[in-house]
Amino acid sequence: MLTCGDIESNPGPPRQQNPKHNTRQSSIYFTHQQERRLSQDTDPRAPKSPQNTTSSESHDEMFEFLRNMKKDLAGQNERVVKDLASMNTKIDSLADSINDLKTENELLKQSNSELKTEVTTLASKIDTLEAHSRRNNLRFNGIDGTSNEEWSVTEQKVRTFIENELKMPEMKDVEIERAHRLRYGGTDDKRTIMVKFTKYKDCMSIFQKGNEALGRNSTYAVQQDFTERVKRHRKELGEEMLEARKRGQYASVRYDKLFIDNKIYKYDDDSKSIVYIGNRNRRPPPPRVITNTDDESSLDAAGAEGGATGGATGGDINNDDLDSSDSDTNESG
Repeated sequence: MLTCGDIESNPGPPRQQNPKHNTRQSSIYFTHQQERRLSQDTDPRAPKSPQNTTSSESHDEMFEFLRNMKKDLAGQNERVVKDLASMNTKIDSLADSINDLKTENELLKQSNSELKTEVTTLASKIDTLEAHSRRNNLRFNGIDGTSNEEWSVTEQKVRTFIENELKMPEMKDVEIERAHRLRYGGTDDKRTIMVKFTKYKDCMSIFQKGNEALGRNSTYAVQQDFTERVKRHRKELGEEMLEARKRGQYASVRYDKLFIDNKIYKYDDDSKSIVYIGNRNRRPPPPRVITNTDDESSLDAAGAEGGATGGATGGDINNDDLDSSDSDTNESG
């Protein structure tokens, strides 16, 4: 019947399977697959799939890269440690050098200070010797004559000036070692005359007499011959002297010192200022009232040319102002 086609082949409705049975079979299958995959991964003899082979090679390359990086870092760290040690050594060496330089610098400072003190002392001694060699000198200003004048002519003019202008006929034949014209000082036709007397007493007598004989408006002047240091100091002290007189105080410049009332000052080269050094032992004269014209003449007399008599350069300064002795001082500094 089947062959003849009389009966339709119909298996009927599909048979339903037990769902629990299917789930159990699937679970067993997947568990088996996982165990198989795990055994292949752990067993080196088990054949590996292409995917597993690629993953393993990638891991090996990564581990190799990390090992090489570790080696490089270790080498770099070692080099850094060596460099730091070398730098520390250099720093220690530099620190030692700096300490040595500091010590040497301190020694040089001390030596320089000692040399400066010695130079100052020697300069003071030289200035003292120079001042001593000039103590018999006087400068005469206002006498006619040029710098080309012969010494004998100049000396005779000085003697005539002492006799006639200073009113000292007894000093006409005073002993003079040398009298000559300077190339500077005064005008071309009245160059300053430098006179060196044989005796200091004669020199001071003529200087003091000139202070009395020459009037404030005289065209002549007699000045002491000071060193450059004393001239510079007297100029600075002279300015302060004028300021003190304007304040109504007694003030005078004597050699290289300034007297204001009972106090004594001097000019200090190191500090470039006038400093207090002590007190005088006697009462000062009353303060002097001066005019503006007197200010200029007083400053000229106390300045670069030293003490002067006569109106030409110092009518306002008398012998008390320009006394070169310090017998009335009591220096405390």
